[in-house]
Amino acid sequence: AISPVNPIVEPVLDSVAKGGTLTELIERAMSIWLKVMRPYRSFAAVMFRNVVDPASAMSPLGPAPAPVREQSYEIWRPFSPEQPIQRFPISLSNR
Repeated sequence: AISPVNPIVEPVLDSVAKGGTLTELIERAMSIWLKVMRPYRSFAAVMFRNVVDPASAMSPLGPAPAPVREQSYEIWRPFSPEQPIQRFPISLSNR
């Protein structure tokens, strides 16, 4: 038997042990997650507001992380649909 250290883990394991369909397991896991996160709702709302505000230092959309963001774009740019497909076999290309 698994002996969870974290009290959050125990209800999840109990839920999985009950079995059921994948849908039932996901529904129970989401229900447990919502109960666990309830005390943090106000923090999550503040955090989300800051993250989506480009003027915030926490935002991945702001000017501070722009160089890292551009590097990430460069990594994936060759695979963009706008680029000619030259890296794949013809059987996988748009031709």
